[in-house]
Amino acid sequence: MKPLNLYDIASCDHAIFARIAKNGEIEVEVWNEEEKIVYHEISHRFAWDSLVSFAKMVLQQDAKLNDNLS
Repeated sequence: MKPLNLYDIASCDHAIFARIAKNGEIEVEVWNEEEKIVYHEISHRFAWDSLVSFAKMVLQQDAKLNDNLS
């Protein structure tokens, strides 16, 4: 797998799947529109919490941008 950059993520439809792994960590997969896994990781719960926090910040910034465009 090649490293993803922001353009790669935004340039096509992706789906994210997460589940609790057997060891209690979080397993994350990102699939592209061709249903190929482009990202896979098993990591600590705190890493997942950080990803969720980042996603919320992206949504907050998007709301601000959209408010300024209106």
